[in-house]
Amino acid sequence: MRKFFITIIINCFALLIFAQDPGWTVNPSDYQFSANLTGVISQNGVFINSTGNKLGAFVNGQLRGVATSTNVIGQQMFFLTIYSNVSSGETVSFKTYIANEDSIYNIKDSIAYVKNSVYGSPQTPIELKIPNNQTDFLTFSFSQQISPASINAVNHTVNIELVNGSSLSNLIANFTLSEGAICAINSVEQASGIDANDFTNPVIYVVTAEDGISIENWTVNVSISTLLSNEANLLSFSFAEQTGLAIIDNGTQSVTVEVSNGTILSNLVASFTLSAGATATVNSAQQQSGITANDFSSPVTYTVLAQDLSTSKNWTVNVTVESLVSNETNILTFSITEQALPATIDNNAHVVTVETVNAINLSSLTPTFTLSSGAMATVNEISQLSGVTSNNFTYPLIYKVLAEDGNTSQNWIVHIYDPILITDTTFVTINDTVTFNVTDTTFVTINDTVTFSVTDTTFIISYDTITVTLNDTTFITVYDSISVTDTLIIDVILSVNPLSQNTIKVYPNPASDMIYINSGNFGLMSNYSIKITSLVGQIVFESLLNQSDFVIDVNTFGQTGTYLVYILDDALNIVEQRKIILF
Repeated sequence: MRKFFITIIINCFALLIFAQDPGWTVNPSDYQFSANLTGVISQNGVFINSTGNKLGAFVNGQLRGVATSTNVIGQQMFFLTIYSNVSSGETVSFKTYIANEDSIYNIKDSIAYVKNSVYGSPQTPIELKIPNNQTDFLTFSFSQQISPASINAVNHTVNIELVNGSSLSNLIANFTLSEGAICAINSVEQASGIDANDFTNPVIYVVTAEDGISIENWTVNVSISTLLSNEANLLSFSFAEQTGLAIIDNGTQSVTVEVSNGTILSNLVASFTLSAGATATVNSAQQQSGITANDFSSPVTYTVLAQDLSTSKNWTVNVTVESLVSNETNILTFSITEQALPATIDNNAHVVTVETVNAINLSSLTPTFTLSSGAMATVNEISQLSGVTSNNFTYPLIYKVLAEDGNTSQNWIVHIYDPILITDTTFVTINDTVTFNVTDTTFVTINDTVTFSVTDTTFIISYDTITVTLNDTTFITVYDSISVTDTLIIDVILSVNPLSQNTIKVYPNPASDMIYINSGNFGLMSNYSIKITSLVGQIVFESLLNQSDFVIDVNTFGQTGTYLVYILDDALNIVEQRKIILF
């Protein structure tokens, strides 16, 4: 939004007040706290060393301290005590009375008050600045100029000559002013390098100093050279697809520009500006800014012919495509030669599940996998190579995937299992069987079976069974026969001390409503954690083992069935795994 110049003058006019000695006084007994400041006054970068000056400290317009200047080795210095009834939190502003001008100025600096603070010292006093009253143009230029502008600070004029063929009707000036000053044309504030004006006739810039009072009119005269230009430069160069500004090297006559990842270089349209009156060709084909397309797959040479038609320069344009560093941490594919079906990869839960063919040894499998571009994977800090590195998949493993950016990482649970085996099987249902044996099975349902033997099985439901032999079984429901409930015991050998052990209890197992976790002597397991997942790796509960007991509503798990309980050490390595049943 434009700022109108007259408003600025009115708002800033209060910066200076013509007055007699203000007679500032403060009664220290009115206040509980104080702080001290040693300072000097400056304006336009020059210290004020006249005598008899005063410095006042103010909080919301209330005088809180006053000091008269004192000569310290040729410099007028103020030793000011600032008073307050609060210990901190107030902003202190300043005014100064300059005796030889009989004027009061607002100081543009302020401090945050803290009781008993000492601001500055005689060796390093705080510089308190009166707003600048200078109104000068320090620099002034146009991109089309032949030579630097002539700036006359006495007559307040700027004279500048542009190359032959330049248009004066819509020129953008670049300039710098005295510190804090602003300028306007016809009451419209001007911004260097942004605002365009018609310089066909002399233009008047009104420059207002930082103090809001001092004003100077500057006349800018722009002329056109009668000589034909011999300049043959590329002044600017860009693509719509670029990622940043082009680098134009006048020494090597080269342009380097990067375009966004995925940009096709074979048909790019460049926008460019040349020296006034100059033209450009590529392989003798005339070039028009923003219209002509070229193949930038390899460096392209622009031949720029100056306005005088005798001077030319070859400019080499090099275009590169942005190389993105990926932060993706995905497992894209995962397989083993022994698998029965393609792996299931859950990108939300970060779980890979692989079902194997019957009766394989899980203790030494070599998976083949692909990761996000540039990513790498480790298991227990050991680098994994697809098709090379073997691991023991008897229990689920955690693959840590580190992205190409070297910072982003994600843990993936890889679960390889055989759901068909009767030995160490997750779920078995047997119908109309005369005799069978089941060993180390998580969940067994038996219907209309004459005789069976079950060893080390977690959960059994039997209907209409005549003879039952059970060994080391956690939970059995034999309708018209027996019912047993047990506690899952997890003994954890601590990695910090191999001779130490802690016992964790999860009960009841199986459970239908609530399960309880007793962490035992959890203080021995700093940063150890417990995690419960479904058989496909969905996490339903996890927590640090930082309290003695947990109570978990299993209805939040979503469904009945078998769940895996993991104990992880402080490096997230799985140290123990057990199974629980929900029904």
